[in-house]
Amino acid sequence: MNVAPAPRNVTRRYARIGTMEPPKKNTIHTTQQRVTVGNKTMTITEYHTKWDITIYMGSPTIYCIDITFSKDIGNTYHSRGILNNIRWDGECQFADPFEEGTDTFMMIHVIMTYLHRVYPAVKELTYTDLSSKEYEQRAVLSLCALKLFTEGPSWYETHLHARMAFEDSYHNMMDRTDRQKRNMSWKGFVFCTGDHPTILGIDRIQETYESCQTWQEFFRYLRSQLDTDTLIACLSTDDWFDEFIKGHICFHLRGVQFLIEPSSYDMEYTLEPMEEGKAVRPSKGVQRWRHTLRRGRHEDRSEN
Repeated sequence: MNVAPAPRNVTRRYARIGTMEPPKKNTIHTTQQRVTVGNKTMTITEYHTKWDITIYMGSPTIYCIDITFSKDIGNTYHSRGILNNIRWDGECQFADPFEEGTDTFMMIHVIMTYLHRVYPAVKELTYTDLSSKEYEQRAVLSLCALKLFTEGPSWYETHLHARMAFEDSYHNMMDRTDRQKRNMSWKGFVFCTGDHPTILGIDRIQETYESCQTWQEFFRYLRSQLDTDTLIACLSTDDWFDEFIKGHICFHLRGVQFLIEPSSYDMEYTLEPMEEGKAVRPSKGVQRWRHTLRRGRHEDRSEN
């Protein structure tokens, strides 16, 4: 009797989050350049195919930002591209770890300036905000909704010169919800929260609710009365806040699309070509290309 061999234990290796995809089969060529801003050194990697270009910014293998835009025959670039991802990763530069927030902000300014200078035909990028806050290991709270309904302008509008792709629809929605707020009783709102004890325990909460004319005004008060962790826990319970935004305000905030214009950025940086992940060392008789963007001026220098 033939006995089938015992199955082998196969361990599947998954790529680290943030690892750049290998070039596709239809990739015509790739380029890598070292970009330096102050004491921070990163890499800009480009994959060129016949129909599009993908730009990664990070280390030679890990990206924090990636952008894609299309082109036609003859390298005629489409005016609108896609900002696919903005993420923080401590390994997005060569040496010292990145600082979350400050360095991410710097990288966005660099890549936008680079895109405007090298590919000026790309006039704007779309970016879809899918950010959420985890609570008890679940991604349940839309950060975009939290920001819009407590402070007004989103982080992207405040820090990235972005604007909503459907701005008129957004303002119409806010006008509609302001009218709805004035027509929703305190008991009706409490029912939507599932009689949440944290909300009911806030001092003068019913009085404040009834005096507020807009949802932003009320949620801003709620945020002022609770520390961040308590607020997140409160709004995340049974997903009531997201369900309230979608079901009662009728606006799908997990996936708001923003438009960003690269021409509105101007960051000073230095570029050097690379080979196999290392900066090219200039040798005698060989020119090294280097350019610096300084206040909108593009300078090409050659070093013998």
